[in-house]
Amino acid sequence: MPDFDLDRLSVIPYSPSLAQRLSNSEFDCENNDLNEFLKKDARIHYSERLAQTFVIMDGDRIAGFFSLLADSLRLGEEETADFRERGISYPSFPAVKIGRFGIDRGYKRKGIGKLAFKGIVGLVNNLREEIGCRFLTVDSKKEPPAICFWEDLGFKKNLKNNELRETVSYRFDLMNPE
Repeated sequence: MPDFDLDRLSVIPYSPSLAQRLSNSEFDCENNDLNEFLKKDARIHYSERLAQTFVIMDGDRIAGFFSLLADSLRLGEEETADFRERGISYPSFPAVKIGRFGIDRGYKRKGIGKLAFKGIVGLVNNLREEIGCRFLTVDSKKEPPAICFWEDLGFKKNLKNNELRETVSYRFDLMNPE
């Protein structure tokens, strides 16, 4: 693949007109579940209003994608101490979940994932003008590259209910990014 400029990437929200293009694409992020989500399940999630998928395009090529959905984050006692000190004693906090996230194998380690994350933060921060949202959440695969990716972006591992999961639950505090 020739060199490319990150500035020429575009992000397109999923719509039914993309369905055929996605299902026939050669997109491969080296994870069959994520590949299948983009090619088949994104349509269902869109039509059932379960998640909105955004496709990252490099011209006519699909470089990656992510999906976003509403979430509620329950934190453990020790994780909510700072909130309680400020008089906030909610059992859960408003969040937006990054439901699926994949970068095509030909585009990995070129900065697209970090750029997509910055776009997600910008999108959610714009939403916060209309609705409350404190956190981003993600359930990461238990694979070192995925774990390192999210932790390098500043996500913190959730302590509550994380021991018996098949994934690792993470949060990113939009008000206090580290």
